[in-house]
Amino acid sequence: MEPTNTRADGADGRALEDRVRTELQRILAAGERDVLDRVAQHDGRGDGWAETRVGAVVRALASAQVDTLVLDADALRDQRLLALGGAPWIAAAPEDALGAQVLGHVPAHVALTRAALLTDARVVLTDSTTAPDGADAIGLPGGASVAALLRWPEGPAVPGTGTTS
Repeated sequence: MEPTNTRADGADGRALEDRVRTELQRILAAGERDVLDRVAQHDGRGDGWAETRVGAVVRALASAQVDTLVLDADALRDQRLLALGGAPWIAAAPEDALGAQVLGHVPAHVALTRAALLTDARVVLTDSTTAPDGADAIGLPGGASVAALLRWPEGPAVPGTGTTS
């Protein structure tokens, strides 16, 4: 049995489509805010569960340690990294390739996203320069261009340094 005549005369599906689109945007924005809040929380604590420097994120991706990668492609536009043909998938310099074939120097946001996807990390894109009308731009802490929430924290604090290993 197929339902018929389920709308009032003159009704169209645009209102429903607009409502669904608005709700999806709200859900996606809330998810992005949650991830950015978690990055800020862990970065502020210095507990080793988040990285906000490109080099540290590259190292974490190379060891498949990244659970969620957050990047601002516009802020990374002038940086390039090495895409590798095998694990560790990404490197900042040829000597970090660990014998994997270097596919080439590519834009950093491409190399980071590729490595994240190849290591089953979630990718969240953010843009610190623009936001939808009426919304505040939400960016990474300290103006960072990239961040990673880690599957496991960096090593324990190094005594007397205030840093992790």
